[in-house]
Amino acid sequence: MLHVEHSKNLSEKETFIYLKVSDHALSKEVFSLVAEENGNVLKTHPQPEKNEIGKYYQSENYISHTDVKNSLFDKLYHIVRKIATKQKLRNIEKITHQKGKILDIGAGTGEFVKAAKKSGWISEGVEPDAGARKKALEKGVTLHSDTKQYADKSFDVVTLWHVLEHVYYPDEQVKKIHRLLKEEGIAVIAVPNFTCYSALYYKNHWAAFDVPRHLWHFSPNYLKKLFTSEQFECIKTAALYQDAFYINLLSEKYKTGKSNPVRAFWIALKCNLLGRKKEKCATMVYYFRKKSKEAI
Repeated sequence: MLHVEHSKNLSEKETFIYLKVSDHALSKEVFSLVAEENGNVLKTHPQPEKNEIGKYYQSENYISHTDVKNSLFDKLYHIVRKIATKQKLRNIEKITHQKGKILDIGAGTGEFVKAAKKSGWISEGVEPDAGARKKALEKGVTLHSDTKQYADKSFDVVTLWHVLEHVYYPDEQVKKIHRLLKEEGIAVIAVPNFTCYSALYYKNHWAAFDVPRHLWHFSPNYLKKLFTSEQFECIKTAALYQDAFYINLLSEKYKTGKSNPVRAFWIALKCNLLGRKKEKCATMVYYFRKKSKEAI
């Protein structure tokens, strides 16, 4: 059973502790996942102050910011990422039917921005981490630190690949996306899904909780509500099936001290099979269209 402990001290709203999770990747500190909105969203508690959160990213193990290739695991990650990036672009193009201007928020070391440009998009990227921006520049990709320099309605597509869970105020981020998109532009949001089978199996060892870097943990119902309340409509959901295998290899390591690839892959396969028609895969991708003024 999950650890459930009712509390009236963490929020004015009725909340409960869904689970207590360690920062397995770095600090080993313990954080609570506090359920809100009838359990549809979890909030990491305590959330580090903004001037303190940076230290939780300062590790070579945080591959998306460092591009390290020290181990077989790291090399596997890069191979899968390259394949996944091409698939992401194909999926977007099936919806847009043409290549326009695209912005990747939380671009890391710029792999998606680089791939989009190579594919024919006018691509831009935003990444707040200076170290990651430097790595991107070494690849010939210039990233900005924020979105302030972009005018309203600048982009046909805005993407956030495993980013929204890192944001202190998700509702404000959604408003920014709305501002940046042209009428009927597309927002593509990928986030971990704590309602998936793998999360229920690994519990506090599930790697995609990744506290305290992940400040929020979304269910499909809550994420759709978050965007539809800001004049978006959900036009499609999909899964990043390969994420389940990567997450489970880490989860096995956190749980047992070993990667146990056979068991990790079996649990991932089961997760994908059970979740493919029920929006319960480990990573869900949501495609939202900004409503035109006429539709509002």
